Amino acid sequence: MVNKKLLFCFIGPGASGKSSICSALAKTDLPISLSVSTTTRTPRPYEIEGRDYFFVSREIFLDEVGKNNFIEYAEFAGNMYGTSLSLVTAVSSRDKHSVLEIEIQGVRKLKESTAVSYLDCELVVIFVCPPSKQDLIKRFQARGADSQQRIEERMRLAEQEITEAMMPDFSDYIIINKDLDSSIDQARAIVIAELCKRERLNLDSIASFLK
Repeated sequence: MVNKKLLFCFIGPGASGKSSICSALAKTDLPISLSVSTTTRTPRPYEIEGRDYFFVSREIFLDEVGKNNFIEYAEFAGNMYGTSLSLVTAVSSRDKHSVLEIEIQGVRKLKESTAVSYLDCELVVIFVCPPSKQDLIKRFQARGADSQQRIEERMRLAEQEITEAMMPDFSDYIIINKDLDSSIDQARAIVIAELCKRERLNLDSIASFLK
């Protein structure tokens, strides 16, 4: 397992803070790289093509699906999201590990697909959870992008996502995002701990001491 690359999959409901955590991780000196997802949804005013997402039409997205160019994809709130096979392969070729911000459906598909073994990768699933229902409502309201009805819909969806993410063996780690800086530190610690696992290291040099 020494040469396996890791897919650090960050999941969580909208406004949980997973995007901010992934962006901060990508700026560290760890051997990781953020895999930018492709989506059919409309860009938000602050989002930049190629930095936040690759924005495409539904027709183009489905064409990429047909060509097996995604290692996972999912439909969420009427929009489609996917992780590019070529981007993950490119990260691995640079001897780095991929950070994915994906939907819970996407993790489910990765667990069921042959793409992970084909890429010789291993999943590490990190669930980013808001500290309370009230806190999540405030975060949606602070965005100012959704109507009250839409916020209620997103809260119902968040409850479903949290229920699934909390199922036994679905996620490997849970970050309760009370404070963003602290959560970023926890995410960094998770990456470091995974990279230091015994089974991921080449122990030949240590074994030479015993000869």
